[in-house]
Amino acid sequence: IEESGVGYLFAFQDSTEASTWGRLIEGFGRNNVATFCCSSEVIDRVADGRALIGYNVLGSYALSRAEKDPRIGVVLPSDYTLVLARAGYIPREARAANAARAFLELVLSPAGRAILDGETRLLTPLSGPGALPGLTDNKEPALRPIPLSPALLVSLDRAKRARFLSQWRKSVTPPSP
Repeated sequence: IEESGVGYLFAFQDSTEASTWGRLIEGFGRNNVATFCCSSEVIDRVADGRALIGYNVLGSYALSRAEKDPRIGVVLPSDYTLVLARAGYIPREARAANAARAFLELVLSPAGRAILDGETRLLTPLSGPGALPGLTDNKEPALRPIPLSPALLVSLDRAKRARFLSQWRKSVTPPSP
């Protein structure tokens, strides 16, 4: 979470959502958690057995890999799974506003959703619960979008980020012998 902006965002959001955040990171420290910059590194280590579980992994990467690699399984926690909202907009002064409009129309169309839901596994709210076959046990997943709101700015405050990362380091770094 120190090297990845998205990793930091998800961890910070988890800390605000989960009452068990402190215990989780303390458990990481007691069990000598290994940290990596990227989801692909975590997934590779789970696939080859060097890691038993991955946490804070981008779902689209994990889902795509699990479809091709039987050594990977994906579990959506029953309490909630954070999802990153994506937004598209066209600036008023866009030089290619018609092309941008055509792109957004494609993304929102059934054909565009098929592309997003397909190999990229960039699921959309329009995809519905059926887009996660085998992961939901016929229940609607507890997906919790990270809202695109001014509240996101809280995680960008330098002092708050420094405090959060200091707490992270103290919790996940094993004490020196």
